[in-house]
Amino acid sequence: MATAPTSSFNSTYVLLDPAAANIVLFEQIDPNPDPVAAQLVSNSSQKIFAVEIDNTFNSADIIYFKMWEAAPTVGTTAPTVILFANAGEKAQYTFDVGFTLSNVYAAALSEPGTSGNKCPTGGVIVKILME
Repeated sequence: MATAPTSSFNSTYVLLDPAAANIVLFEQIDPNPDPVAAQLVSNSSQKIFAVEIDNTFNSADIIYFKMWEAAPTVGTTAPTVILFANAGEKAQYTFDVGFTLSNVYAAALSEPGTSGNKCPTGGVIVKILME
């Protein structure tokens, strides 16, 4: 049985291939950060081609992965993009021609829509393929 990652951080991101700078791993490893804040994923313009949301550590929470084009106030600022993964599952999204976002911020939350600002009960791992 898989064990959710644990840490004292709210969330982190790591460039897996800094030379190509095209795959970002966004990992929300503290399930209940306080206050809830979106994390900076990229401070430049990026074309996004694919997103994978690993929600296998949450047996009850649907995850809504939200992205913004500027530092948001989570729960107030309307997200530019919202993708979801059902409880206990992985979801993969591909975008044939990609879409461009600038100054990308992201958060994995368990409530939909603009007003959703609750964190999931377990960790979430999101992989983003961007150029």
